[in-house]
Amino acid sequence: MPVCSQSDEDSSSGSSNDSSGSEKIAEPVKTAAVISVSFAGIVGILLGFDIGIVAGILLPITKYFHLNHYQTGLFVGIFSTVALPGSVLAGPLANSIGRRWTLVGAGLFFMFGNALLACAWSFEILLMGRIVAGFAMGATLTVAPLYIAEISPARLRGTLTQRRFPTMWA
Repeated sequence: MPVCSQSDEDSSSGSSNDSSGSEKIAEPVKTAAVISVSFAGIVGILLGFDIGIVAGILLPITKYFHLNHYQTGLFVGIFSTVALPGSVLAGPLANSIGRRWTLVGAGLFFMFGNALLACAWSFEILLMGRIVAGFAMGATLTVAPLYIAEISPARLRGTLTQRRFPTMWA
């Protein structure tokens, strides 16, 4: 019968006192990543702001454009309705042109939609602004967490992605 020494038993059971190579060096958090995550996290704030502002502006818009109940409901609901196709189409678009450029494009669409809302001279233009902004919001809500996870250091990836969601209720 072979005789085992204490060091042989330790190495065979998987517990080794040798710590060389077992320690991982944490990668540094880059300033550019923090800034990018902060801007990508603004998406939730934009959604919350849009929902809140519509609740406050609904009565003046209804009076100014002489909207009936159907048009008022359409004005409010179309934003969320077109966010669904925006979020569905954003995934393949992000895979083809990249997450950053998808977010940039969606941000430009969101600004264009809000410019239409600000300059609307008819209910149709008002509705078109809500459609464009809602589509862009759906795209950003899908792509922003992907982009944050992609640029975040591995040790902070889950934390930074998760911290974007409380901004929706800020």
